[in-house]
Amino acid sequence: MSTIVSVLAIETTVGKGSTFRVVDQDGKRYEYISASAVVQAALLAAFVTDSSVPLVIESGAFEIRRVEAFESARRHPRNLEGRYRVNRIATQRVSGVDHLEAFLVDLRQGPDSEKAYNIFDPLLTLLLTTAFASVDDSPGMDPIPVSAKIVDNDIVSARISRREE
Repeated sequence: MSTIVSVLAIETTVGKGSTFRVVDQDGKRYEYISASAVVQAALLAAFVTDSSVPLVIESGAFEIRRVEAFESARRHPRNLEGRYRVNRIATQRVSGVDHLEAFLVDLRQGPDSEKAYNIFDPLLTLLLTTAFASVDDSPGMDPIPVSAKIVDNDIVSARISRREE
């Protein structure tokens, strides 16, 4: 049995998968987890298009088992929060292994604050490239900002989210 929810936030932690904060149609909030890139891709699409999505949760757990079919609401999410904007991206290959280089701008410090980060985690790569791809020059369509925990010049977790009311 599925529950229809809206995605409020997605947080990815290096090596640990993702946590999804959602709200159901009655306004009840839940947190679910998944280490699946496929689940994360579907829920990132739901977040970016402001779509409601039916989830099937593992019995007796908080793990997402399945994202059922949903249509795009074709809306940009509103009331977003985050300190950084993914300004540019590149790929690099080191010892035969490809990874993402993400260039983040600190929105509090302005455009000259751009800094590059090497991203090796596939789920973190997916989240940051989705935020980057959200750039739209239409009025009122600001790029999705990202909150990031940075330790020793490495992004250890990143989150896209709506402001909680």
